[in-house]
Amino acid sequence: MNIQKFTQKSVEAIQNAQNIAIENQNAQIEQEHLLCALLEQENSLIKELLKKMGTSENFEESLKNEISNTKSKKCKCDSRK
Repeated sequence: MNIQKFTQKSVEAIQNAQNIAIENQNAQIEQEHLLCALLEQENSLIKELLKKMGTSENFEESLKNEISNTKSKKCKCDSRK
């Protein structure tokens, strides 16, 4: 993956997704982290698309709750190797 070929907004979203994963003590970045990061961006195209699709107003909050719940489901470090 050549990060230099990504747009600035894409790089920011990936970095923000990484921060979200770290804050929630997740061992890896998952789709939920990236979606949450995209929703938090200013002038988010994803947020606008979801509005047009008719998602509920509390979708972003539900997503954040799902991310916090994943830390109890995923192992933080696979020490069995």
